[in-house]
Amino acid sequence: MADIAGSRSGPHRRPSDIWLHVIDGANSETEVVAAARDYLAMWTPHEMSRIPETCRPGKVGGPEDISDLAYRLTSGHLDFTGGFNDRLLFERIMSFFVHANARLAMLRSQSPTDTASTH
Repeated sequence: MADIAGSRSGPHRRPSDIWLHVIDGANSETEVVAAARDYLAMWTPHEMSRIPETCRPGKVGGPEDISDLAYRLTSGHLDFTGGFNDRLLFERIMSFFVHANARLAMLRSQSPTDTASTH
């Protein structure tokens, strides 16, 4: 993940779980997709190269891409043979997309009457 320039003591790392909070705050599928795109934009080419090729995300065009990627990542995790640091990286991206997919399912399950305000 990219460093953030900030304090006088130097750059600091963005907390890895901040994106889970972003997903939790999404109120529509469009917001989840936008968050997924922003999340992927934070990954460097080097970091992405450490993810197995069959699991690397491509363009996220819609909710179905998030669901597909969550499936591919969890399936790929079963056979992952990389080192410890690569496993941590792989599990970070997998956790994000599994969480995003769960948020999409939650948003889909809400009926219009659940989200409408009562007068």
